[in-house]
Parts: sequence; structure tokens; C-alpha cells
Amino acid sequence: MSGAPATPADAALTEGQRRQRHLAALGELMPALVHDLNNPLTGISAFAELLEAEVTDPEHRKSLGMIRAEAMKAVRLLKDVQAFARGSANPSASVDLNAILESTLRLRGYLHRGGGLQVHLALEPELPRVRGDAQQLQQAIMHVVANAETALADLEPGVREMRIITARDGMSVVCTIDDSGPGMSPDVLARIFEPRFTTRAAVGAAGLGLAIARQVITAHGGTIAVDSTPGRGTRVTMRLPAAPAAAPSPRESAA
Repeated sequence: MSGAPATPADAALTEGQRRQRHLAALGELMPALVHDLNNPLTGISAFAELLEAEVTDPEHRKSLGMIRAEAMKAVRLLKDVQAFARGSANPSASVDLNAILESTLRLRGYLHRGGGLQVHLALEPELPRVRGDAQQLQQAIMHVVANAETALADLEPGVREMRIITARDGMSVVCTIDDSGPGMSPDVLARIFEPRFTTRAAVGAAGLGLAIARQVITAHGGTIAVDSTPGRGTRVTMRLPAAPAAAPSPRESAA
């Protein structure tokens, strides 16, 4: 079934304006959609957990565990979509970006160098704080780190490297995340922030990670840029305004 014919006003819109309209419509729809889907998914997970505690057959327990895990994965995906559609941030808190990075890496287990991935930290010990929502900023960083991890997944363990650097640049706080992955072609790089765009659909990638990261960083008054060359890895640069009148807080280097 075809949609309504485009009006002259619609025809005059740029691609960016059309995208903004679609995002606005998505933002209005998402709260109800997330609520309606979250409840049954949470119920599925809860009942699977109850059954998992009662059954004794190992194969049945394994299957129930998989059902519970997949249901919770869907819940997390819904939250990601909602965060992308919402596109807002709470700028009221004073946030230590170094602490967020360290926490994110602990959550992913990279500080223990699991899976053969070498992570090199170079965190500015007197980095100014930024103002914003720590949870949303951690979500953005988590997506960037996960994207780098995906790029490194097919390499041999000895050459999987990620370098994370923070620095002050004038009135801005800058975080760069480099990976030693295969890099991206110009065609892929041009679409990297598009929602649902992914080169890893075959392994279940949703293509929302970098789109969400940009939405969060932009909502915090910052910018995010990706530079990549085939065969030479990828660099993601996130730049956020330093908190006004915030003196640097000396802290121990995490290197």
C-alpha cells in the first residue's frame, strides 16, 4: 500500500530536514511502543527464570536461560532506540569523563585484557569536568568502545589494540578512541552515523550504536567525528565543552 502523495512543502525539504521530521515522529511514538513491548518481554524473562529454577534437565535449563537472555537483549535494544529517539540530556551534573571511561572499561572487562585485546589508556590527570548526564555519556562511550571491539573481532589476538586518550583543548574536553582494525572505505565512513546502517547485520548488529553516540554527544553541546583509512584503523574523536568555572581536579593517572 502506497503512502500519501508528497506535498509541495514535503518536496522542498532537504534530506536532513526529512530525517529530522522522521526522528520527531519516532520520538513521539517511542514511549508508548517501548512500554507496550517492555512489559511482555519482562514477563517472558521473569517466567523463564522461574521455570529455570524448577526444572532439573540441563538442556531444558540451558534453553530457558537462552530465552531469558534474548528477552533481556530485546529490552536493552528498546531502551537504546528510545534514547536515540529522545535525543535529550540532563546538563545539571558535573561529570568526570575519566571516571566514566574507567567504569565503562571495567564493565566490558577490558582492564583484564580478556580475549587478547590490548587497551592503552592515556587519561589527562587534571582533566576538567563536563556538565551532563553521566549515564547517557557512558552509554555513548560504551557504543563507541563496542564498535571498536567489533572492528577488532576478526583480527588475531596479538594485533587487537585500542588506545583511549583524554586531553584538554582550550575550553573543550577531548576523548579519542583509536583501534587497530581494518578501517572503513569512504562509502562506509560516509554512512557511519546513519540509524540502522551496519556492515555486521549477519552477526546481529543493529546499526544504532554510533547514531546513539552522536545523538548523546550532540545533546551535550559536543561533537563526534570518525576518521578511518582502510588497513590503518579507525579513530573516533568526541569533544565536549568543559564545565564553566570548573577547576581541574588532580587525580591519579589510570595508565
